[in-house]
Amino acid sequence: MDKNYLLKIIKKNFIILSKDEISEKIGEISYFDPKSFLTQLIRQQNDKLNDEQYQGVLHSHFFDIVNWLVKDLIEDSCKFDPRTGACGIFNPQKADRADAAQLVISVYYHYPAICLPSLMYSFIRLVLKEKILLV
Repeated sequence: MDKNYLLKIIKKNFIILSKDEISEKIGEISYFDPKSFLTQLIRQQNDKLNDEQYQGVLHSHFFDIVNWLVKDLIEDSCKFDPRTGACGIFNPQKADRADAAQLVISVYYHYPAICLPSLMYSFIRLVLKEKILLV
């Protein structure tokens, strides 16, 4: 999967947070550990995030976040909450997962060297398929 193609898909289908919004919101999302190496780099808008030389290290950290989020999204899509009548990702209490998905996509859009395109391609497919975001 080509990185430029993914960036076009993201721009066409999603609302992208600015770098400043990302720096602000990253502390509010539980998937991003505030003390982690990657979170600190994103908060600082560090140039290493766009350096292909660091992709191996950054990808492993970013993969863990995306993988954790994907597991929660897939698990939620199969659950029905009898109290609210909401099913899975459509449960309003799960809005934090939608915020996390938007943050992950925005981070990739601004810092595409953060992970291999194949990871983001798979994540975007899941988000679009499950209609996680309302855009």
